[in-house]
Amino acid sequence: MVRLKGKVRIEFHHVETGKETQPPVEQENLIFNQTYVNLLGASPVGLFSNGGSPAIIVISSTTTPPSTNNPSITNILASGFIPSGVTSPVWYESVTPNFGEIQNQINAPTSSPRVFQTVGLVNNTSALTATLLSLPCTQNLFEVLTIFYRIEVTNSSGGRLSRRFVRDFGGTIFGRKNCNHFFLSTSFVDPPTQEYIDPITAEFLIGPGGFRGWNSGTIISSHYKYKQSATFQIVQSGLPGATDEYIGLIFNSMLTGVSNTVPTGAGFVGGGNVEATSSAYRISRYNPITINIDPLKPVFQPPFQKIWTHRAGAPLPFFDPNNAAIGSSYPATGGTWTGRWPEIYRFTITSNTGDYRFSRRFHLGFNGNTYSDRTVVCPFRHPSTPAAAGMHGWRTEDNDLLRWSNTQIVQYDQTGVTLLDLTNGNYTSWDVSTTPALNVTALRQCAVDTTNQLIYCACRNTGLWIINVGAGTITQQVATACYGVDVGRNNVAFAIFEGFLRNSTNWTTNLTFTYTGLTDGFWSRALFLKADPDNVNDHLAIIIVSPSTASNRRVVWYQLSTTTSSTGFDSSGVSQWPASLDVSDVGGFWAINGRSLIFGSASTNVINTVPILNTDINHSVWGNVRLYKISFYNNFLICATTLINSSNVAQTSFADFGSVATVLHMQGGIVILGSILRQCFTDNVYPWEEYGWNGSTWELGNSNSKPTHNTNDALIQGLTIRWEPGATSPQFQSGDFFTQGICNGTWKDNGTTIYYENFWYDKAVHFDVALTPTAIPSSPPYELPFPAAANPLFLRIETDSVYELNKFTINGVAVPTIYTNGEAPGPGELTITPTGSGAKATFNSADASKTWAGTYSWIEI
Repeated sequence: MVRLKGKVRIEFHHVETGKETQPPVEQENLIFNQTYVNLLGASPVGLFSNGGSPAIIVISSTTTPPSTNNPSITNILASGFIPSGVTSPVWYESVTPNFGEIQNQINAPTSSPRVFQTVGLVNNTSALTATLLSLPCTQNLFEVLTIFYRIEVTNSSGGRLSRRFVRDFGGTIFGRKNCNHFFLSTSFVDPPTQEYIDPITAEFLIGPGGFRGWNSGTIISSHYKYKQSATFQIVQSGLPGATDEYIGLIFNSMLTGVSNTVPTGAGFVGGGNVEATSSAYRISRYNPITINIDPLKPVFQPPFQKIWTHRAGAPLPFFDPNNAAIGSSYPATGGTWTGRWPEIYRFTITSNTGDYRFSRRFHLGFNGNTYSDRTVVCPFRHPSTPAAAGMHGWRTEDNDLLRWSNTQIVQYDQTGVTLLDLTNGNYTSWDVSTTPALNVTALRQCAVDTTNQLIYCACRNTGLWIINVGAGTITQQVATACYGVDVGRNNVAFAIFEGFLRNSTNWTTNLTFTYTGLTDGFWSRALFLKADPDNVNDHLAIIIVSPSTASNRRVVWYQLSTTTSSTGFDSSGVSQWPASLDVSDVGGFWAINGRSLIFGSASTNVINTVPILNTDINHSVWGNVRLYKISFYNNFLICATTLINSSNVAQTSFADFGSVATVLHMQGGIVILGSILRQCFTDNVYPWEEYGWNGSTWELGNSNSKPTHNTNDALIQGLTIRWEPGATSPQFQSGDFFTQGICNGTWKDNGTTIYYENFWYDKAVHFDVALTPTAIPSSPPYELPFPAAANPLFLRIETDSVYELNKFTINGVAVPTIYTNGEAPGPGELTITPTGSGAKATFNSADASKTWAGTYSWIEI
């Protein structure tokens, strides 16, 4: 959690000599709650610099203590200004803690001395901070005041936030950096439209509109609290008894930040901590909330969500009380899930004796019992936005976007390559400045071999380079200018150079290849190439500047098995960058924007228009162009609203993607669309992947079943499954099926009745209030009051992280378990009763006469 702490220093100097006339005064300042609220935007820009107009320091005669909830300063006597030759504010990154500082001068009074007792910081709209000085100060007629106002920015929760984020966040509120904040959830539930603070960490304010993916939000100080309770009743056969469980929020991990601006100017003091490459900040994965009301019931903890039972033909995927399974047995999953995107598994009984198969689908969200397309923002850079400092990506000179894994992409520009994880913002870049170095200056095409963890890089100046991600090495494979590279069948890479065509079976041997207008001394006409990953004859499409019309591009077809080449489509409609043409994973479906190509022929067929960028971009290499990307889902082309097969027949429809430049299929219908993620499918039929038993393992597309078992047998992705025998007959019914969500986070159970309450308040939290070592009573009741309970302003002890803000010992041994709901404590444990003046700690009789000590937090009215 980010915390702010204010400090003020007042210096008194002679108006003529500049010598110190009084000892300086230093005191901590109160930061108003409204100041924290002003940080809650997606970009807390320049809070203490006000968009270029720095906040100013004022002195006041008021003797009323400032209130956290009343952001005002009255009876102002004088306002400060930045003296000539002074830079203010200044952001310091080379110190611990990091801080920003504002320096002001207040000139000497003209008629009579000033007596002031309050000092504060204001911008042109409101007061930001204030303090009532312990003793009044007098500014004499011969004195000028030099006042330094420091705001320390610290991380109060240890490993939850990166140091880099704390520094960039602080630099932003002092106008020296640019740091925006977003966060990620795996799915969502639509609560009432209002603002929330996460009940798990009490750190993040979530803007209106519900938990819809990476909504804009930001970090707030830990003095904000939130409580939510929710119960519902579900009665369904097939699982033990009725359930009464918590309805959770659907959260995964937090991505905090994009920082696009390298700090500059005299107001930034970075020292050794300058990180111009910062662009995304990781925060720890959410811990699930588990409320186990009945210990006899199964508790499903993330990633394993609740299992729903269904009979044959049931139309709903989740809670369906009218169509519960007939058989009484049910599956139980376990293991260590290695997946990333949220998944739904469906286990189907295929015989009355208990054989079964399963299927799964990926998703980004749902609405009740309806699968629904949920948009989530991702840190990928699209054509209209430059990549962050240190990250290479799809900018106006970039070429393509490549899938590395189901959550990672490779993006590149002319000078480097970035491997980016969309789920957490982690990335690795390679260029001339990295170790090892990637010495490219005109990189126009990359290709990936994920099986062997290789990234091929074709530089028109320095040749072919290979990044071995697994080994952490970079090799200059061929030092001759390389015009294109792609990976084809059996992970064999093909590359075209100045003077020859080669592949990875032997990078020193030229392939037999001739084509008039290219291989007869015009090799540099080649722009890029694409390889069919499926065809046994090894088909290539080499895109060149047309020998007949310089404003056109031409497709040159090449078949390795016969070493023959032929002329393909020649038109201005053939674009210059690798993203504009591709071929399906299977089936040999070649496509460019609006057309399918026929291998070996110049003929084309018109197809539905794929998404394009409607606004022209002034491309640094190709001039004024429209960028777009061709992408396939298996052997189907992803168009604006449908999947199209090679016969130009729509296979399924989905919500309109609109006019965007980038559609890259990641897995299971999840695509990158511009700078967001979307799910193609909102139906309950098309996107399921069917698995069957081949006698030794589960196989995609297999139609065979496996007998049920009561042992934990392997499923896929690190999962295991066993079948719990039912208590009533029949135990199995052919056609019954069971659905279960698996995702990192807590999934909303689709209960029929929900009662919830939520509130938040902004009272100051007093941290680390030390307990004087005190003897626990030797006879009942074994209780001790909290010292703060004697304070009439004491409200209650409350925290969303009991062990983080309360630390106790009994006879010097740390208390391992702290209860807050009235549970009876065991030996070495304690229970907190957090109610007003009755706040107390209750101990086990085994700890009678032992010494209790520690620290705790409390809230003041």
